[in-house]
Amino acid sequence: MTEATAALDATKTIERADVLYAGDVAKWKKFGNSLLLRAGMRLSKVDPAQAQQVVQKAIQGGVITSNADNASIKHDPNYVNGPGQMLNSTEAANFYLAAPFADYLIKTNDPRLKSIAVRYVGASSGPEQVAARANTDPAVQIGMPFGYDNNSISAVVKTLGLKSFYEFSQVDRTRMAKNTAPMFLVTASQTQLLMAEAAQRGWTTGAVADYFNNGVRAHMEQLASYDANAAVPTAAIDTYLKENPLVAATALEQINTQ
Repeated sequence: MTEATAALDATKTIERADVLYAGDVAKWKKFGNSLLLRAGMRLSKVDPAQAQQVVQKAIQGGVITSNADNASIKHDPNYVNGPGQMLNSTEAANFYLAAPFADYLIKTNDPRLKSIAVRYVGASSGPEQVAARANTDPAVQIGMPFGYDNNSISAVVKTLGLKSFYEFSQVDRTRMAKNTAPMFLVTASQTQLLMAEAAQRGWTTGAVADYFNNGVRAHMEQLASYDANAAVPTAAIDTYLKENPLVAATALEQINTQ
């Protein structure tokens, strides 16, 4: 990875058909270094000394810091998003948001829940998951608990006062999981959160909280790339970061949760 990144040369022939960066060598170098950073952080508990060395080399080379440099696969009606195609066809009624995930977003008043989730209120079957029943209000979202099948979930459904398990929240197939949604590979958000962990471990300079906040903000801003109706307002991002600050005693847990 290090050799490949170093070998990139903007003075050589540029491949404009490149689907990630249209031949932008500077962005490819940031991509390579960001991948190296990720690889280095995965060594953090196996070989801390080697991890620190790799991480510092990646940071020195320059990593992704802006959503404008995100590596993503773009899709259109002819080249569709695979998971989106599946969720908009035969498997539409078979996947739901897990309760621990939904509950965490609800507990922290995370504005991303409105961008991600939809609940088909009153649906008693897959065919009844129609636009007229769709509700993206965070206040009505209910994640599906783990450990149940189609039959045993009925007791939970009854306890919650739902009509059926088809009422549990899902990823919105008209926004984040639509056929033309992009697929992100390496992003500013991921990279900033890795930087936060590196700083927390003393492997790079800079304030841990700044990297953390930048990572969360970048991800919230990234959601607009899926669909204009998934965009998170700047005021909502500011409020979330104020209400959910990084705490030194639980920093690694918070970073990795994000």
